[in-house]
Amino acid sequence: MRTKTCTRCRRTRGIGFFYRRCVSPDGYRPECKDCSRDGAHRRHRIDEMAVERTVAGDPPERLTPAEKRAAVQGLAGRLTPVQIVERTGLSYDSVQYYLQTEQPQQPKADRVAELAVERVPTKVIARQLGMSPVTVRALRREMGLEPQPAQGLERSAA
Repeated sequence: MRTKTCTRCRRTRGIGFFYRRCVSPDGYRPECKDCSRDGAHRRHRIDEMAVERTVAGDPPERLTPAEKRAAVQGLAGRLTPVQIVERTGLSYDSVQYYLQTEQPQQPKADRVAELAVERVPTKVIARQLGMSPVTVRALRREMGLEPQPAQGLERSAA
């Protein structure tokens, strides 16, 4: 069995633990699947200490977009945009963007319920929220908003 060492976690694992990538010399990504998945979700995480340091005026070298948004919105009521730029080290355009765009507060399940009550088709809901239609149907069924398949109906012979 072929093995490969992950460039992030440094574990040597079987080749089945790596995603395929045709442009790599060996045909696989340099990081294992676990590290790839972890990295994909990292930009949505918020490190509260990083946000607090940024609000205090001592931002770390790197902030995720979610952390930048949280810091800017935490300073929004107290400081002007120019003062926020000086405190956070972000560009003026970034600060304006974070001030003008609202972070979605509503979970997807609630939004699915709202749209389902409005009788929006499942495929449209899935496209709008970036979900699969199967997931939308499952959520609707859990909430009692999906019509149950008729049981006992038989096909009539033609």
